[in-house]
Amino acid sequence: MSSRALGRRRGGLAPLATVTAAALTFAVLLVLVRLRWPPLESADHRAAAGINGLIAGNATLVTVVKAVTWLGSDGVLWTVVGAAAVVLALRRQWRLAV
Repeated sequence: MSSRALGRRRGGLAPLATVTAAALTFAVLLVLVRLRWPPLESADHRAAAGINGLIAGNATLVTVVKAVTWLGSDGVLWTVVGAAAVVLALRRQWRLAV
């Protein structure tokens, strides 16, 4: 195996390690949230109260936050997934469409 191929192979593990670390971090946080770990719950309540205090008096910011929240709704998600599936089917990329 050439040194160039080895370099490419080693570089290919860095993104995998990054994604794995991020997934592990997310999984740990998810478990802690589900267990209602008091320090995390307290930090969450403080952050929510702080953000609410910043936004509550500003109608424009409230509208923006509501719009961002709507973008994460089930209806929007299913619409985007459905549209992507249709586009992929039209391109005859059946595996991706399914």
